[in-house]
Amino acid sequence: METNKSKGKLKNVKMRQVEGYKGLFYIIGKTRSTGEPEKIYYIRYRKDGKEIKEKAGRQFQDNMTPAKAHNIRSRRMQGLEPTRAEKREAKEINSDRWTIKRLWEEYKNNKTKYKGLQRDQSRFNVHIMPEFGEKEPKNIVTLDIDRFRNNLLKKKKLSPQTVKNTLELLRRVINYGSKKDLIPSYNIRFEMPSTDNMVNEVLSNDQIKSLLSVLDRNPFDIEAWLLKVMLYTGRRTGEICELEWSDIDLERQTFTLKDTKTGKTEYLPFSERVMEILKTIPRFHQKYIFPNTDGSKRTRVDAHSRELRNQAGIPETFRPSYCLRHTFASIAASNDIPERVLKALLGHTHREARKDITSRYAHVSHERLLQAVNQIADIIDRIAYSKENIIQLNDRQ
Repeated sequence: METNKSKGKLKNVKMRQVEGYKGLFYIIGKTRSTGEPEKIYYIRYRKDGKEIKEKAGRQFQDNMTPAKAHNIRSRRMQGLEPTRAEKREAKEINSDRWTIKRLWEEYKNNKTKYKGLQRDQSRFNVHIMPEFGEKEPKNIVTLDIDRFRNNLLKKKKLSPQTVKNTLELLRRVINYGSKKDLIPSYNIRFEMPSTDNMVNEVLSNDQIKSLLSVLDRNPFDIEAWLLKVMLYTGRRTGEICELEWSDIDLERQTFTLKDTKTGKTEYLPFSERVMEILKTIPRFHQKYIFPNTDGSKRTRVDAHSRELRNQAGIPETFRPSYCLRHTFASIAASNDIPERVLKALLGHTHREARKDITSRYAHVSHERLLQAVNQIADIIDRIAYSKENIIQLNDRQ
């Protein structure tokens, strides 16, 4: 007989008692995937003077057996497990609570651009969620933050910078809730651990030569071409990873960077050397210059770039996405490239314009930037290649 539901109650259904089990019944229903017959178990018991009838589970979908259903009935009678009605009531109550977890979901879903989402999601899941996820900010005090910080530093032995990033994320989420009037403002103080970010990741001349030797030996490797362009431009990983073929203006030797850290579109001159690289690079994808292996837009370098770094004999402490940018900047600064020109090449101009009225209006010309990138590229080539190789490179250009 078919199952009809009205306001959650079963009507016109033949319910059979399970032999050997008190208060345990079943009906014959159909599986949702194949339509085959399956048993749906129900339990009946009294709690606090009330008779309760509720579903225990389906034979196949929930892997329910009479023994499991009987155990559920016993636990709910003893108050060891909430009834279905109690679960619904708790869910309704919790839906009005602005927990840290709920604030985090609201925060990330309302950010139009969130470049650090993947890293922040990992920090939240691993560190913040277990400690504060189900708590409301009103139930968090400064002492909780201090204990949390010390636990990350001493027991989990995380680096001070990682702990600082985690605490800043938690503070950011709470401040977002207050700013959007989702929660009141709370006086929770965050004492950050002291950090030292002055890490030297500049490649030596021998390391530059070794790295380019490895990259040149992999002409059909997307990552090899990507790392080359990053070395010769000094730009951030995401900006180069997301380049499309339509972003290249070969006539003016200019990249259009549409997804920069500042949120503004930038036009970056590139050197003759980069021009030669772009003309040589295989068309891995019709749209993207450096696609993922599945053809989607790339957002960062992957583990293979670290393999190429290792092949070049570069220490594992050197992060590919940072050491190439640091090396470009170091070469420029060591060869009399003016600071304002270097800032423009690295994409720091918008940041400086907020502080300095001169930087806001005194722009570096396209020609000056083009001269600088060609000068830096020539220096890299002299470091990495012999005179004969450089002549061959120039001939191809």
